[in-house]
Amino acid sequence: MSTLLDLRTRVSELMSDTGFTTNSSSFVDQSINDAQREIAEQVKLLFKKTTSSSVDGTQSYSLPTDFMCMYTDSKNVVYTDTNDDDTYLNWYTYDLARNSYDDLNDTSVTGTPKFFWLQNKSIYYYKTPDYSGSSNISIEHYYYPATLSGDASIADLPDKYKMAIVYLACAKISDRNELFDQGGMFRLRYYLPELNRIDNTTDESLSSKRSVGSEYLGDGSVGVIG
Repeated sequence: MSTLLDLRTRVSELMSDTGFTTNSSSFVDQSINDAQREIAEQVKLLFKKTTSSSVDGTQSYSLPTDFMCMYTDSKNVVYTDTNDDDTYLNWYTYDLARNSYDDLNDTSVTGTPKFFWLQNKSIYYYKTPDYSGSSNISIEHYYYPATLSGDASIADLPDKYKMAIVYLACAKISDRNELFDQGGMFRLRYYLPELNRIDNTTDESLSSKRSVGSEYLGDGSVGVIG
């Protein structure tokens, strides 16, 4: 398991700054957190199912705070109505939705939703739900890793990504210090080859599976692909 302390120590060693005289520990921690977020966006490993509750007459709902993007192109959102019937909602772009339905934002048009769209960190449903449920909407999505704060904080990404996080954090620290050649070196010589090594390992239990058809791992509601 990769703790913040371990990651910080490895970064400081590679940067020849174990005393944190050039870069403060908080500066290093920020770069580590930025690195793990970028990697999570690039390889899309972390996914889970989040539930919310519909409210009669309410069309828009806040997306999960750690939401990155939907898990697949279809069947991401399930709405359970008052009869316990499940409906898989289609995903429309906002432009398609507004060009297809003149009453798109008319919240008096209620019933079982047919589709959803994403806008301004919120998810919108059409039709507007006519039922106040309890955890009756589920969303399958990729999510951003939790911010590492305390020394014992454990990174959400699999342990095999430890050195990728370290190398990318070193690149970000270099760039922020305007040492762009050094930053490029960390990316090209260390970070990218490390990602390639992970992605091309022959052991299936250690290789990342980015296909949207990959099976869930873990407890069925939260998981890691890879």
